[in-house]
Order: sequence, then structure tokens, then C-alpha cells
Amino acid sequence: MYSRRYGAWRGLKNGVHALDRIRELIERLVAPWPRRGRRLLALNVGDGHFLEALWEAGFDVTGQERDLSLLAQARERLGSVAEFVACGPEHLPYDDDAFDYVVAAAALEFTDNPKAVVAEMGRLASRGILIVFPNALSVFRLECALAGLLSTSDNEHDDEHPARRLRLPAPALWFTVDGIRRMLKNIPGEKKLSVFSALWGPSITWTQSGMLCRWLGNARPGAAGGAFAGLRVDLAAGLTGTGLAIRVRGAAPTA
Repeated sequence: MYSRRYGAWRGLKNGVHALDRIRELIERLVAPWPRRGRRLLALNVGDGHFLEALWEAGFDVTGQERDLSLLAQARERLGSVAEFVACGPEHLPYDDDAFDYVVAAAALEFTDNPKAVVAEMGRLASRGILIVFPNALSVFRLECALAGLLSTSDNEHDDEHPARRLRLPAPALWFTVDGIRRMLKNIPGEKKLSVFSALWGPSITWTQSGMLCRWLGNARPGAAGGAFAGLRVDLAAGLTGTGLAIRVRGAAPTA
């Protein structure tokens, strides 16, 4: 499912921009976390695009993916710098608190039971959780809904039709911050929550052309409006202060 949706964005100009903004959203959210020597598990890593960003940020990374063809792509991208496990995200072969951090970056929408996945994240993480998700309270959600309605008309195959002009795959599931918070209620202990989101405008603004478009794409605090929101959960053992910003754009990792 990943390859049919986010993977398809790679061939679209505004899709490339969207993936870059999601990656920057992830970097912004993990910036306060201590990273050197910290173990991080990323769920539903697909071809490893976001896992690579987390490794570049300084974490010791492990990626979970059930699709063996995508797992092979992730292995090729990351080489020996990452460990991988081939299984579903609902039941993982690790002890409680096996990782400092557990991340689901644009991944929860590809699970059959998001609530069970969030519970598993809470079981495995000793210091923090990060969930980046397609935001139901966003301009992009309205855009996808409108495209879906228009696609039922007789001329839906016309290249000038609005449903065809969107050309971005709608996420499989949408979430809200409040909905994610409810899933987190059963995770014990003190929790500090931080919310950021990115891509605040319609998909026509998902470009680097123009100051307004760049401003709309940037990750900022809050959730209402951003196409993708990120919720960082700092657990009692790992409550953070003000961290250093991450600006990593170095050479790609090699085996």
C-alpha cells in the first residue's frame, strides 16, 4: 500500500515537495531528543526514506516493515547502518522498553488496527513516541474529499477534470490530534505532548516557488490546517528541554 501511495508521490513535483516537508517535520519534532547512543524503532518504514532521516539525525535505528520488497529497498538505501525486522507493527518481537524511542512517520494510516499499534509503541518506548499522520482537520483533507466527489462524474477521465488535476494519492486513513491522544490514554506514566504540522495550504501551494508557498509548507506549532501533523510524546523517563535544531544534508549512508 505504501508503494501505491507515498511511493507514487516521488514522480510528482508537488509530491517530492510534500515528502521533503514531512521529513523536515520529523526533524523538527525529534530535535529535542538526545540522540547519540539512543535506540529508535521506526514502524512501517517502506523504502526507508524517513528512516534515513532519523539515522542522519543521530539515532541507532531499527526499521519494521512487513512488505519484503519494500524491506529490500530499505536495506539497499540504509545498508549496514540500520537493523530491520520483517513483521507486522501490532506485535513486535521485543521486550518491554526495548527502545528509547518509537516512531510511526506517515505509517499509522497503513495499519489495520491503529489503536493496537499505538499501544505497542507505548510498550516498547522508554523515553518517547512520535506519530506523524495525515491530518483530518486540513485543507488537503477537504481537497481530497472534493476530488473524490467530482471523480464520480462522467468526465472523470478528462485530464482537465479537478479530480485528475489533484494527482496526489489520498491517504488511506485520516487522524486528528484528539483521536491520537485518546489512543495514548492507556499508556501509563507522565506524558508531555507537543504538536507541529506542515503543508498548511492546498496542494497547488506545495512548491518552493514563491515566499508564500515556502511559508505555507514549513513546519510550525499547531495542527488545524496542516496536511500532516506530528505529535511528539515525551514519557516520564525522557522528558526533554530545548534541543538543538537538526540541519543534516550530508552524503547518503553507505553499507
